[in-house]
Amino acid sequence: ARASAPALPMLRAYDFVMDEEIPKISQPVLILWGNEDRLMPREMAEHFHRDIRDSTLRVIKNCGHNPQEEKPEEVNQAMRDFLLDVKGAFSL
Repeated sequence: ARASAPALPMLRAYDFVMDEEIPKISQPVLILWGNEDRLMPREMAEHFHRDIRDSTLRVIKNCGHNPQEEKPEEVNQAMRDFLLDVKGAFSL
């Protein structure tokens, strides 16, 4: 983590030019985001949620950049809920 720290400002400023591609996503998407993420602001999650037609946004409180490590129980529950919901919406 320390070795990659100098690259973070450059990465945050990099324009990934995905604005045209993101709205093309047509399958259900679960967006998990830590409310206290200091690397990628919550506004990014809201942007993805707005642009991905069939997305679910789950913001996890008291959580930073790694929800899967910081709040594994909440992440697992969110994934279960999402997958069960998607399974119910589509005949597999």
